[in-house]
Amino acid sequence: MSNPSPARTGTATLRKPPLPARGGWSRRSWLADAAGWACYLGVLVWQVNPPLMHHGGGVIQFFPTFQWGGDFCRELLRQPGGAARYVSALLAQGFQQAWLGALVLAVQAWLLAAGTEAYLRVLDAVRWRWLRWVPPLALLALHASYTCCLLPANALLAALGMALLYAHAGNIVARKRRGFQQPPAWSALVILVLGGLLYAVAGSALTVFVALAAAVELHRGRWKLACLLAPLAVAVPLAADRMSFGPGVDGIWGTIGSVPGNLDGLPSQAKVLLYGLYLLLPVAGVAIVLRRRLKPPGQTVSGRTAAPAGGGGWPGMVRLAAVLGAMGAVVAGFSDQRLKALLEVDYHASRRQWPDVLAAARNNADHSYVRCAVNRAWYHLGRLGHELPLTQTPEHLLLPLGDPAAHWHGIDLYLDLGSLNLALHHATEAIAFYGEQPFLLRRLVLIHLALENIGTARIHLRALRRTPFQAAWAADCLRRLERDPAWVRDEEAARWRQQNPVADDLLPMPAEPLLLRLLEASPDNRMAAEYLIAHRMLARDLQGLARHFRRLDTMGLTNLPPRYDEAAVLAAERAGIDPGQFRPPPSAAALARYRMFQTAALAAGWHPQAPLDLLPKRFAHTYYYYFFSLR
Repeated sequence: MSNPSPARTGTATLRKPPLPARGGWSRRSWLADAAGWACYLGVLVWQVNPPLMHHGGGVIQFFPTFQWGGDFCRELLRQPGGAARYVSALLAQGFQQAWLGALVLAVQAWLLAAGTEAYLRVLDAVRWRWLRWVPPLALLALHASYTCCLLPANALLAALGMALLYAHAGNIVARKRRGFQQPPAWSALVILVLGGLLYAVAGSALTVFVALAAAVELHRGRWKLACLLAPLAVAVPLAADRMSFGPGVDGIWGTIGSVPGNLDGLPSQAKVLLYGLYLLLPVAGVAIVLRRRLKPPGQTVSGRTAAPAGGGGWPGMVRLAAVLGAMGAVVAGFSDQRLKALLEVDYHASRRQWPDVLAAARNNADHSYVRCAVNRAWYHLGRLGHELPLTQTPEHLLLPLGDPAAHWHGIDLYLDLGSLNLALHHATEAIAFYGEQPFLLRRLVLIHLALENIGTARIHLRALRRTPFQAAWAADCLRRLERDPAWVRDEEAARWRQQNPVADDLLPMPAEPLLLRLLEASPDNRMAAEYLIAHRMLARDLQGLARHFRRLDTMGLTNLPPRYDEAAVLAAERAGIDPGQFRPPPSAAALARYRMFQTAALAAGWHPQAPLDLLPKRFAHTYYYYFFSLR
């Protein structure tokens, strides 16, 4: 007769819940997980769009750069965590392609999820396996807010991998040596070896590894060894610095991911997520073990049963629905649509995709850099005189000074206007702030070629040949230089040379003097002429507007665009300027619209001291409304 089970006899015996089989996944469960990760990948492609993060747009300052070759590799490997930085910089270059960048981020998240589940199995905490989705969701929140976190995530992945290797080290040896027991001294030696290797590979991720190993030792009941692990987190870096990296290498205990200072420019929300990501498994592991060890003796858990490993179709669909709901909540809560719009506007403007610039600008229309890009888009589409945004000040027609991001956005603006020296100034300053990003190097090459600094351009082209996804463009430029050593056959460079002022200043200046200097150097510089007229319109300077309007006569215009037409009518009506001075003259239709505006304003009781809300709103798109409403 078999002995009665503890549940039948009523004894209070603590019994560990049965563990699910490792291979108990059903086909439906696999399909549910695969669908969840496919949706994760889709969110990264269409919602995050990694090329925006790689482009930077003057917003992302610490995006890693990468070059093939031993010099770049040796420079990184001289410092702790250099290997993780090298791999992260290489993977980051995949962000130049939407699907490749999304795949890199999705695989990284999947590895963290798989490692989290494997670590929970080591602690016999399969009930907590839902925690495996927390790191991917935290990473998704960071990606949605355009925080580049490849390096911290890779360092955490290295720490988790080392912790799993340490947890299974005894089993690996026992397979070859029967009866092998894992004494504390042997475990301490393994931790020292793995910790030293991890410090060289991933820097400050060592602290996470030590915490994870301590939780494993607490689970095994070796409290003394677990308590002795804390000094190892200090001893290993000190020994490694003395032996390999030199005594001058600073510790990285104030940051994560072995990149000192890279968290300084991040918002507090991103910092909280990164630190939470690092603390998740160490805190959860120690809490799970302590909760189990500190249970009062005699407490029964015999009524508890473990959830099936594979789960049927319905549980799998419930998990999928929960994961999709969590993804939607994360994207809705952490996605910064205004920042995304700014990145999209600059991304499309750098590729001269002007309709896409205007579409993206709707989500952040009041940003100064977006306004500048919109002005460029309307000019290149031949619609600046029709669609001049009248919700800006004259200072916003170009770019505000004193902001590092102005250097990034100013490169293409001043190239379009024809000021090569100012474009060179902004490109040099931008590289000082953002590093040798491919976008900046390509612009610097074009500027130096136009300025006939061929030797300097070749240096940057050789650097681009060692950059992933840029080698083909650089090689093509070098081949063209072989056929055209002075770069005189390139039409764009010839136009820049023709428009560039001979006495061009290297430092920015106010808009009007700059535009006048550009027009003195090249009277047929249409962009400078239209920008000068727009600047006078936004400043409500009717006298100056009349002087500059004559420049449009050389542009081949037979009829004035609507906004210019309305400005000419106001100059003639309010400043007493002879309409015949304008070439072409203001139209009768614009004069009729002005009469209608006056009639509607007087009917509403508006006068120069009256409230602005009495102005007729149906004329809000006209220059008349802007002129009288701005005080």
